Amino acid sequence: MARRTRKSKRPTSGDRTRRFPSNTPTIDLTIDHIGGRGDGVGKAEITLDHRTAERPVFVPFTLPGEHIIAQPATTRGGGVVAGLIELAEPSADRVEPACRHFMACGGCALQHMKQAAYLDWKHKLIVSHLNRVGLTDVPTSPLRASQSGQRRRADMVARNISGRVVLGFYERAGKRIMDIEECPVLHPDL
Repeated sequence: MARRTRKSKRPTSGDRTRRFPSNTPTIDLTIDHIGGRGDGVGKAEITLDHRTAERPVFVPFTLPGEHIIAQPATTRGGGVVAGLIELAEPSADRVEPACRHFMACGGCALQHMKQAAYLDWKHKLIVSHLNRVGLTDVPTSPLRASQSGQRRRADMVARNISGRVVLGFYERAGKRIMDIEECPVLHPDL
């Protein structure tokens, strides 16, 4: 009987996530668009493995048209994940987030974006996914937003910690469960 072999889950050298040294110079860039995960995406000349090339830079909490200064942190695919250091020129689509946990909680990525701009981005994302699978002539309707405090679904996590069940959202880009008592997006009964 033939034996099945497992493929190694170890990433190849080109796929490995790497951290930039803390003394890596900041980069100055303009955000072009919002990526599929909700991060702002710009392009900058970045050196990786002694090769300098224009690479995508993913910066959470930024919007298209914003001019920013960012600190490279890690690699993602062929691009770079960077932290926002300074918002030099904010977008006209930027608003104050409704939630005090917004930047720490992993539940929402675009609360700082005006609703009309968010719905436009989401619609384009859906059309892009449909086009990618060959559904180019599918009619789409405008999206409707749920009002604050009316969302009825959420991806939450539960953990048994020292005999006590802890329920909540993961912190942004982490595995720690956030200690929050309210969520302005969800229905109060949740």
